[in-house]
Amino acid sequence: MDNFRNKFCSFNTKFLKIHLKGGKRKKLNKKTESGKEPPGSWLGTHLLLELKDCGPKTLTNLEFVSETLKNAAIEAKATVVEVAFHEFSPFGISGMVVIAESHLAIHTWPEYDYAAVDVFTCGTLIDPMVAAEYLIEKFQSKNPQIFEMKRGVLGLEKMPHKIEVEIKSSAKSGHAPEEKSEEDEQFPLVLLGAACM
Repeated sequence: MDNFRNKFCSFNTKFLKIHLKGGKRKKLNKKTESGKEPPGSWLGTHLLLELKDCGPKTLTNLEFVSETLKNAAIEAKATVVEVAFHEFSPFGISGMVVIAESHLAIHTWPEYDYAAVDVFTCGTLIDPMVAAEYLIEKFQSKNPQIFEMKRGVLGLEKMPHKIEVEIKSSAKSGHAPEEKSEEDEQFPLVLLGAACM
């Protein structure tokens, strides 16, 4: 995934990153020594995709566009809640895949081989860049751009809607709980509030 990010990333402001094909990331954010915001110090990540020079047949088929957006959500391990799409006359498709973690939305302009896509995910459990990479590939965009923005940057060190919980296998299987591994200690499960599950 880092190779994909580096391939499309060249400009980074405090909370907005513009990913351009063939560019390199500049770290301008001074929030931490690494130049990145501490993980989880925002509510969500919003990617705006400019899919230019798309495959000629990819933007005109309602079923293909709908399935592609839904599959992008699934590929990113999101929980699909609802799917709604509409085809316009003479051409163009708009639609949205509502996910428990937020949404994916698209508007196509097949006459320009162009699609505008939003991928918005709450929390840090899902990587929206996985969905973006999938969409770029499936729509065959030869000239994609990705604008990344952190949403809900509230300046809080800890987000009160995120709570760490321990899952015990005994609750589901009736067996004795397993020992926690070192990896479990480093990566605790985080459950999000109802708005950003």
